[in-house]
Amino acid sequence: MNQGDHEFGCSPLAGAYAGRDEVMKFWQRYFAAAGPAFTQDIVTVMANDDFVTTIVELTGTKSDASLSQSAADVMRIANGKISEFWRYYADIGEANDYFSAAP
Repeated sequence: MNQGDHEFGCSPLAGAYAGRDEVMKFWQRYFAAAGPAFTQDIVTVMANDDFVTTIVELTGTKSDASLSQSAADVMRIANGKISEFWRYYADIGEANDYFSAAP
C-alpha cells in the first residue's frame, strides 16, 4: 500500500484505509467514536524529509469507558504530503475498549 492510514487493535475502527476518501471517512468515524470529551495534545514533534513522528497525549471520557495515555504517531511523507499514518497506543487494550464503547 502506497498511501493510507493504519489503525491497530480490535476496535470497530481497526484496519487499513487506502486513498483519500477512505482515510477521510476513517477520521470522521474516529472522532465520532472518540466523543465530545476526547482531546489529543501534541507533546513532541520529530521530523526529517521522509518521516514525521509525534508523541501525543490522549484523554477522553464516555459513560462506559475512559482513555488517558500517550501514543506515538508516525507519518511517512511523499511529495510533501502525508502518504501513510500509523498510531501506536501505549495501551492498546484501553484504546480498544474506549473506541468500542458507545459515545
